[in-house]
Amino acid sequence: GRLAQNVKLTNEQAILDHKFTVSLNDANESIALRPDISQALYAFSQANSLSVAASKALLPDISLSGFAGVLSIGSNSFSDTQQQWQVAPQIQWSILSYPALLAQRDAQQFLTQAAYSDYQQVILQALSESELSLQLLVNQAQQKSFAEQRYQFANNAFLQAQAMYEEGQIPYLELLDARRDVLIAQENAVDSTISSLLAKVNAYQSFNGRWSYALNNTNQ
Repeated sequence: GRLAQNVKLTNEQAILDHKFTVSLNDANESIALRPDISQALYAFSQANSLSVAASKALLPDISLSGFAGVLSIGSNSFSDTQQQWQVAPQIQWSILSYPALLAQRDAQQFLTQAAYSDYQQVILQALSESELSLQLLVNQAQQKSFAEQRYQFANNAFLQAQAMYEEGQIPYLELLDARRDVLIAQENAVDSTISSLLAKVNAYQSFNGRWSYALNNTNQ
């Protein structure tokens, strides 16, 4: 909603100079606390609980009821009494609906197996993502180092070309070519720095972002 001449841009290039390092504290616990793994584990636990409940529905329901007290015989007074106790077992079994309960148990067991397979797949995917993030972290760090070295070499070549131009040894076009090489190398160095920072953020995300503060407090 503003004109281009009214937009003020702030140079945020200084953020690239911050020493943002990745410190690994407990990788196993970090991966285990990933939200996708926790969600898959909850789904598997829920399906397994329903499977156990469906299996229990096939068993008979046995209950006991008892009575213990004093019984008066022949009168309203307590002159002629005797102690009496009684235990009555009770069994309830859904015989007529047994085929339906059996089919429900089999279906729930299949759902449990499917949830367990999904849980395994989520774990394998999490391990794969974590390994790839670490490999990307190393590769981006190497590319950043190479880009910085290239920028230093290009800058030294430009300074030498500038001195030679001032002495009249090379034409102005060669000085412009050297300057262009410096700008290209500087752009590549900035892009490599940004890619390296993104790789570090991706590594934190793959390991649930709980490497420094949260796990240190837990271990203490």
